[in-house]
Order: sequence, then structure tokens, then C-alpha cells
Amino acid sequence: MRTYIIIIINPIFLALEVDEMAVRSFCERWLVNGIQEDYKNWLPRGVEGHQKASRIFIESPTGTGKSSFVLNKLFPFAAENNYNVLYLTNRSALNQQMRNTVAQKLEGKDEVDFYLPGSFCRLTVINYQAISLNPTALETFLNDYAYIVFDEAHFFIEDSLFNAKTGLLLKSVLDALPDAVWIFLSATLDGSEELLLAAADKIQPNNLVDANLNKVVFKEHCIVYKNNYQSAVYTPSFFRGIDDLMLVINRTVGEKWLIFVSSIQRGKALQQRIKKETGRKAVFLSSENKADKRWKTLSTEERYDEDVLITTKVLDNGVNISDKGVRHIVIPFCDQTEFMQMLGRRRTDEGERVCLYVEVPTIQKINTLRHGVAAKRNAINRVNSVNRCNLNKRNALLAKMWEAGRKDINSLFYINEAGDLVPNFLAEKKLKQLSDFYGTLAAHYKEGACYEKTVLTWIKMEDSEPVYLGQIGSEDIIGFLSHWDGEKIQMAEWENFYK
Repeated sequence: MRTYIIIIINPIFLALEVDEMAVRSFCERWLVNGIQEDYKNWLPRGVEGHQKASRIFIESPTGTGKSSFVLNKLFPFAAENNYNVLYLTNRSALNQQMRNTVAQKLEGKDEVDFYLPGSFCRLTVINYQAISLNPTALETFLNDYAYIVFDEAHFFIEDSLFNAKTGLLLKSVLDALPDAVWIFLSATLDGSEELLLAAADKIQPNNLVDANLNKVVFKEHCIVYKNNYQSAVYTPSFFRGIDDLMLVINRTVGEKWLIFVSSIQRGKALQQRIKKETGRKAVFLSSENKADKRWKTLSTEERYDEDVLITTKVLDNGVNISDKGVRHIVIPFCDQTEFMQMLGRRRTDEGERVCLYVEVPTIQKINTLRHGVAAKRNAINRVNSVNRCNLNKRNALLAKMWEAGRKDINSLFYINEAGDLVPNFLAEKKLKQLSDFYGTLAAHYKEGACYEKTVLTWIKMEDSEPVYLGQIGSEDIIGFLSHWDGEKIQMAEWENFYK
């Protein structure tokens, strides 16, 4: 079946003819148990008659073995058929962790290329940022790879609000390797697969081997795998101010905390307050101190020594924390992708219980964020509305934005070889998602607990009612006790229950 998608936000993706994707859902502790041996049917273009190159999207929670699947199953299969695999990562910490893991099983002749014993086929591990955007250099580099794995594939959309070239990077890589198998991995695809597939089909709209038989497709080649597994059992509590949290932090001596904050300023202030009011050891990590020895320990040993680790979203992917002493996670107001990435930093065993604290936004905060998103969308719309042939008008707009100190210039736009001011089309997609999300919350804010109930669906607790720090009502008692069935209730939770 063929469907047609019309995307009017960018001429690159107009009138795209897109293959309908097959969706396969399962619930498995390990991804490989859900995929089984399907990967043996993921083939480059033309390996079997009338067969398109495979486009694979895999959404599976953190800690379910996505990278292990590539290393232990996909790469050996590719090497057996004399194919090389390129593995792309989005953060230096994730890149280093992947290289460390690969080096334990494969032979490494340098820092990026790894081989199976006795094989000339290689697995190359590099960052997205290391990819050259020079078309000739990129095509030469990618020419040897039949499989390309895009790890943390949400990177293209999530980073688009501060990296203007994520869309250009995606297009450049796909342009240079149209006949390879593309495998997009993430714990949070959130519909990104439709946009990625649209790009894929535009680049190779009719990639059948025999044009005279273009109505015949040998196998399904566009497949989405969704693993609905959740290892941890979360005990969520919602809070509106940091004062509520301080009481719990003070009472949970011997248990570690992982606290995400929305800004560097808030992180530094919280670190000082925790030290002063509780006497507990707290450390703050952000992009400013990634050279700190604590960051190295966190990346290599997946633990930290302090009682409380406070961090910005710099930690939201690429770093795993396996420290069982970390029993409490705090997440600021954010959308689903950021939320699940932050939550997934703490690797959990099946059935392990973790206390989760979620910030509830004020209507003022929601409206402020809506205003910021609207301003960025307006900036993109103004640039799109300028006639590309009218250089004077375009230059005047650029000068006006520059003089106004608009950060949007560097975060949302890039200047191409022709001198045009070009918006990141993926940023347009992300801004639309945020606009809809904030708009829905604002519209239903007076109804109460809109965000709280939304969060509960994200962690598969949609049948539960929100519980607030220090505000457990009698109607919640049965639900509260059911959360702790067969488990030891922590002192802080007993005190909340008593209140």
C-alpha cells in the first residue's frame, strides 16, 4: 500500500511518496527476544530480487540491550555476509561507553574500527558530530558500509533547537548511503519514525532493482519494532516547590538521589541549599564541568560517590547509572522525550522499585514556554516567507535579527553555500510538537492534574491517581498500599502515608 504525505514546511520534503510501515509490538526484557531472527531479513537494496533496502525503526527502553543486539547479533550476521557496519552515537560519553563495550569482544586496530577475530569486516563507532558535511568526503567515507545504525535517533529532532544542522546532517548521510540498511534506535522515537521515513523515501523514492517490476516488493522493508517493556516499578510523587523535596532529602540518609534541573543557575543554587540545610554531600554536573573527574567516574564506572547528584539535561542520554544506591529520581517539567530519557539514566533490574518525584508546572511557566516556542516559530516563518531571490530583503531580515541579539540565528538557522539563510526543518517539527503539548496543558489547566495524569501514562500508570508530596488523602490509601505490596516501605513514604 502507498500513501502520500504533503509537508509544506520545507521544499526538500514536498509531496513525499511513503511506504506504509509494519508495526510489531512486544514486551520483552531484552530486545533480541522481541526481534528474534528478523534481522536476517534486513538487507541492503538488491540482495534479493525486486527488494528494497530495509528501513528499520526500533523503540525500546533504556537498558534493554539495543547496543548489545547490534554487537552480538547484527554485526556478526553482517560480517558473515562480508558487510561493514557504521554505528553512530550522539554524545561523547555514549560513544566512549560503546567503544569500551565493543573492545571487550572485538579486536580494535584503532579507536574507532573494530573487527571480529579472523574477519576483515569492521564495526566503526563514531559520533554524529564527527561526520563531514562535505558531500564528496562523506560519500567516500560511507561507501564501504552496508548497515548504518543511528543510535539515539531522537537526536536529530531533540537537538534541532540548538544545533541548526541536524536536519542537514540527516539528509547528507542518507543521500550518501541510499542503498544501505538504515536502523534507527531510540528509547523515545515518539513519532519521529514518520519524519525519518519521509526523508528516506524522498531520497530513494523508487529503489527497486527492476524498474519494470516496480509494483513488486519482495519483503516488508519498512518496519517499526516497539518494545513496551518497563523494568522498574515507580512510586511517583508530584511536587510544586523545592521546599517539599528538601524534607524528603533530609529524611532519606543512606539513599542516593539523582536530580535533574532545568538550568545551570537552578542546579548551583540547589547544590548549595542541600549542603546547607541537610549536610549531605551534593555535586552538580553540567556542560561547564564535563572535564571533571566525577564525570569520568560516572561515564566509566556508572556510579557516583556523593549522596546527591544534580545535573542538567547534559546527562539525559549517553550516561548510564547502575548504582543500586540511587533510589530517588527528580525530574523537572518537560515533554515526554526528555522525561523518558532522564528517567532511563538509572538502569534498573526487573521489579526494582524507584521513588520518582515530578515537578508540576504553574500556568505562568507553561505560558512562558508557549511564548518562547511561538517566537521561534515566527522567526522561521518570517525567513520562509522571504523570497529567496530577494537578497536585499533577506539580508535586511538577517541584519535585524542579528542587531536584536536573537539567539535564533545560530540555534535555528544556518547559511548554505549559496548564502541563503536556511531553517532546520527538523526544528520546525519539534517546535510544532512543543506548541501542541504546551497548548493542550494550558487549555486543560483549570481542570486540574492534566500534566500529572499525562506523566502517569508515560510510566504506564494511567489507572492511578496523582499523589503529591505530603498530601496523601484517604481515597488514595488502597492505591498507595498496592504500590508497596510485598515491598519494604521506606521511612519517608511511611511519614507521607501517616500525614
